[in-house]
Amino acid sequence: AWLEAAANELHGRTSRGELERAQGEILAAHLARLRAGGDGGPARRVASGSPEFLVRWEAGWAALVATARRQGRLGRVVVHEAYWARGDAAGGAFDQQRVESANRTLTYLYARMRKDLPEARFLRVPDRLVVGDPSHRWGPSPVHYVEDYYRDFLDLLDEATRAAV
Repeated sequence: AWLEAAANELHGRTSRGELERAQGEILAAHLARLRAGGDGGPARRVASGSPEFLVRWEAGWAALVATARRQGRLGRVVVHEAYWARGDAAGGAFDQQRVESANRTLTYLYARMRKDLPEARFLRVPDRLVVGDPSHRWGPSPVHYVEDYYRDFLDLLDEATRAAV
């Protein structure tokens, strides 16, 4: 569970950067938590993709790799190599500047991860399925994909985890 949570935060799919509280505590600024007003205190935003964000992300990734290696679990780490969709299945387009910016950051992060993990540990759904679902239960978003995306990903994950056992 710790690895899944860490990977989700490292991926940044649903986050809007990090919030740093005065005490030095770092939180991922998950959109759902922000909408609910649940970060409970003054914070400073660290923008996703900024130099400070990348330095902090690198430290977090290094800690995750070191812990997984120490516990003999590094070979079990799987990365969902996902990118933001440019548009949705109804023909709508998302903010292209935000999509490009997010995808550039993700490309950089995945390249960095590849220094520690073999290519076989990266799971990527075909580009033709990287399409937003305009009626997604959590609302339209460049990271709320069509149902076939999730089915394909689960097949890839099943295959990767079966091979890792």
